[in-house]
Amino acid sequence: MQKKSSFIHHLCRLAKFWNCTILFEQYISGRSSIIEYLAVKAEQEEEAVINDKLSILRAFGRFLNRLTKYQQIDIIFLNFYDHKLVSNCDKPYIIDPTNPYNNLFGNLPHRFLPTLATCSKETLQRLQKYETNAVVQFEKLFEPQPDLYSLFRSQMNRNRINTIMSVSQNCNEKSKRLIVRRNTFDSKIFEKIKHLMNFL
Repeated sequence: MQKKSSFIHHLCRLAKFWNCTILFEQYISGRSSIIEYLAVKAEQEEEAVINDKLSILRAFGRFLNRLTKYQQIDIIFLNFYDHKLVSNCDKPYIIDPTNPYNNLFGNLPHRFLPTLATCSKETLQRLQKYETNAVVQFEKLFEPQPDLYSLFRSQMNRNRINTIMSVSQNCNEKSKRLIVRRNTFDSKIFEKIKHLMNFL
């Protein structure tokens, strides 16, 4: 990544920021790397369109579109090893650029990619709406998903909120912030929501 252009660095930062707005109740090892490699692939596709000026929003749209079709993801980077070393595996997969035997999708919770796909579709709808109005309101475009207010309204989601609040990760995955889990849903949970929102 150090030798990449400023465009890909900006796209990766945008994708990782979006990733931090997606709430998922389990810690995902390598989550930041997965998002980064998807962004790199989107940047490569954007650069392949040589007859048009590079667009960060269009590349971000490519990133989101790929996630909506996660079942078809098949990403291999051959900068450091021969393709013959790559083990045969079914889609979806992202082969680790530094280890041809490691599929980064190999041990993901089964709900993680579908969750990202759903959130990607929602973000694409927001993006299309703002592009139609010729104004991109980033504070609306990157509102957290799922909607916390909707979760609060549902009694069935209280345990899920507690789980989300119990473990959250920062954008660069260098550290993990643990938030004490509460077995009851009381007024103090709102303070934890505020804490989480400041953290993200």
